[in-house]
Amino acid sequence: MLSKTPLPVWQAAPLIGVVVFVINLVIARVMASVLNAPATFAPLTPMPVLGASLGGVLLASCVYFWMTRSLPKPLPAIYAVSGVVLLLSFILPIRLFRTSPPPSPRFQGITVPIAATMILMHTLVAAGSLVAFRLWHDNRGAGEQSVG
Repeated sequence: MLSKTPLPVWQAAPLIGVVVFVINLVIARVMASVLNAPATFAPLTPMPVLGASLGGVLLASCVYFWMTRSLPKPLPAIYAVSGVVLLLSFILPIRLFRTSPPPSPRFQGITVPIAATMILMHTLVAAGSLVAFRLWHDNRGAGEQSVG
């Protein structure tokens, strides 16, 4: 159950971003081991996972915050933008296993399961950013209703 006190976006987004990072890091480490990902494959190492997870949620939250201030009915636009950005984020993983030779030697040996792992991780970032937004947006609405 959500609290009636609004959780500021500057608290909700980093909190959810850290949770997404931890989940994605576990997925990355387990899948890198299970799928025998090349040791040089940077997207499954901690720093890129941190940057993509935390950075993705924070950046999306900034965009959501701006959209709530700029649009009279932001929810449909936020969901549409989230979906488009998520689909666009799938281009890199798909390109990595479909391009021969790979765009860089670091990506040598990328398989469909490794690309699917990256797609899963991108989806978790998108889901986390929507959770952060909804947590802030729903609580903000509840707080405004209880005041007015």
